[in-house]
Formats: sequence, C-alpha cells, structure tokens
Amino acid sequence: MNTTNMPPLLSKPQRLSIKFSISRWDLLRCRLWVVAHNQVLVLFMIVMSVGLPLLTVFSPSMSAQSLAFRIFYVVFVTAIMLCVMAAFQVVMMFLWMIANKNRGVLGVHEMEIRDDGLLERTSVNESLHRWSGFHKLGSTRNFLFVFVTDNIVYYVPWKAFASEQDAKYFRDEIQRRAQAA
Repeated sequence: MNTTNMPPLLSKPQRLSIKFSISRWDLLRCRLWVVAHNQVLVLFMIVMSVGLPLLTVFSPSMSAQSLAFRIFYVVFVTAIMLCVMAAFQVVMMFLWMIANKNRGVLGVHEMEIRDDGLLERTSVNESLHRWSGFHKLGSTRNFLFVFVTDNIVYYVPWKAFASEQDAKYFRDEIQRRAQAA
C-alpha cells in the first residue's frame, strides 16, 4: 500500500467544555488573589499606609527628630499598616467564607465554550456570558481566572484539564472568541 497519497489522520477534537469542582479552600485562595490584584484597593492601601505616617512626620514633635529617624518612622509605620490592612482583608474574607453558603460557587461546575458565549452550569444556576461583554483572563500556577465581567470571575483549576495542551487550547479559544466579538 502506498502511504504517500494517504490523507493525514485527523487528531481528536479539542474539548470545548470542562467539569471541575471548587472547594472552600479554592474559593478563599482565588478570592484573595482577586483582591490582591484589584488596582483600586491596592492603591487605596498604599495611599493610606504612606499618607498617614507622612502627615505625622510634619508634626511639631516629629520635626525635632533627625531626618534618618523620620525616614525610618515612615517606612516602619507604612510596613506595619500594610500588614495590618492585608491581615484584615484575609480575616474578613475568611469570616465571609464561613458565614455564607456560597451556593452556586462551591461544588461541581461545567463550563462550555459555545459560539454564542461562555456557558457555566452548577447545580443551582446556569449562566451564558456573551463574547462581546467578556472582560479578561488571569492565571496563577493553580487556577485560570475567567473575568466574564468586571465583577464576575470564574475560577477554573488547571487540574481540571487532561493535559497542558488542553488547558492552553481552552484558554486560547476563550481569548480568541472574546477578541473577535
């Protein structure tokens, strides 16, 4: 048999849907990542952490101190304030996670890329997000973050994909369809 005239074998089609599960621990980690990447919140924390010590540096009692002490004071108090605000965020997020049932967020999800948009299903809801309203993608080493709007984020664990190629295809397909819309 002459193999030079044979058409190539078609490869298995890439999956356009995935199933995955989100636990409370996953949700806490993902929400903390989203908060840490919220530019408005980060800017507010920096302005408050630097602004308040700078205001006290110009008080009469601090004017008598050396320049080195005042610089140390601003750096030290800024670091303390940033740590306190970050710890407050973590504690509040943790308490919020305990207090809420988070139905529709925790548990099994199915996400499907369709021509008309990105479909997400859980045991309590089904949402179709049109490509024209799509916002952006983000990722960490454990999760793909699908921002379907400014405020709605889906957390997709990379372990939900059979292979790295499937994960890359899924992410690239979302990006391609969103940009085409």
